[in-house]
Amino acid sequence: MVNARGEVKPCVGVDIVIGRLEEKPLKDILAQSKVIRDLKDHRRTMKGACRTCEKADSCYGCRGAAYQVTGDYLEADPFCWDNPGGCDFI
Repeated sequence: MVNARGEVKPCVGVDIVIGRLEEKPLKDILAQSKVIRDLKDHRRTMKGACRTCEKADSCYGCRGAAYQVTGDYLEADPFCWDNPGGCDFI
């Protein structure tokens, strides 16, 4: 996601600026971002139920929800219907 100030974020729910378009091309920002690398390698980096879920190859939950509720975009999605303990965060 790119906002009006040219700040690049992984999604609207994760308020972490991974780069600025005035400083680098988008291609470089995405290639060099630890956050993007973590999300691409989600089978290794995810925490909790999302990491071990049988659907993890095709779904890695809502990273925005995880970040908004726990402060960590790699935590388990707290609102996933397959994660019975997920709402314990709330």
